[in-house]
Amino acid sequence: FKPTRDFNADDVLFSVLRQKDANHPYHNVSHGQYEYFHDVGLDKLIKEVKKIDDYHIQFVLNEPNAAFLADWGMDFASILSAEYADAMLKKGTPEYIDTWPVGTGPYALQQYKVDSLIRYVANPHYWDGEVPTKHLIFSITPNVETRLAKLQTNECQIIPAPSPV
Repeated sequence: FKPTRDFNADDVLFSVLRQKDANHPYHNVSHGQYEYFHDVGLDKLIKEVKKIDDYHIQFVLNEPNAAFLADWGMDFASILSAEYADAMLKKGTPEYIDTWPVGTGPYALQQYKVDSLIRYVANPHYWDGEVPTKHLIFSITPNVETRLAKLQTNECQIIPAPSPV
């Protein structure tokens, strides 16, 4: 996939409405689970989302909400490419929006093995220039003792949820 346009307000609309609107063509892709969006009440809080121009949108809320902006900094609120979604829908592979994403971040997805690893390479088109490392690897290691052993032997540099021993 090669984008034909810059990331814009259409991508924001796509990403929000996919979660909010049960009739959105992508709402049920990948089982349509948007727990956090619903748990914090965004489905009820957001009355309307309007595109103002290519780079501005307006949220109309049903009531004031101090946490609204902070909620959009969470991972569930990642902005996805509507153009990519359209292309994948036409190809018959709409699930790629979730399993093989594209974006403007510092790294690009290179490989994904379910329950095993996620491998990224530096994005040469990253908007903020060159990134400090060329590769980023997430080794999916469910066992806490194995994770700790990988850290202690420098097989990895960071682990989540170390055992409190």
